[in-house]
Amino acid sequence: MPATGDIQCKLPKHRKFKLPKDETFIQTESARGAFSYYMAGDGSEYLRRLQVRCPSLVHAFTLLVGAQLFDVALIMVSLGICPPEIER
Repeated sequence: MPATGDIQCKLPKHRKFKLPKDETFIQTESARGAFSYYMAGDGSEYLRRLQVRCPSLVHAFTLLVGAQLFDVALIMVSLGICPPEIER
């Protein structure tokens, strides 16, 4: 910590981006699996559509379809699935 002077600094103002009128699909690897991002722009500064598919959702759908109710907790704990990710 400095003995004197300002500790805080000014942050830049929000920059406005003009997004292209196009669709984009990107996949990135993470520790739990592959994240998928789908973005669609209409040429303005806002996205028209953004969809995120997380690896926990894929794991849950793959393993929980056809499982008994009492197996759900065991499956979720054994794979380290993050329930808030599934709710996206």
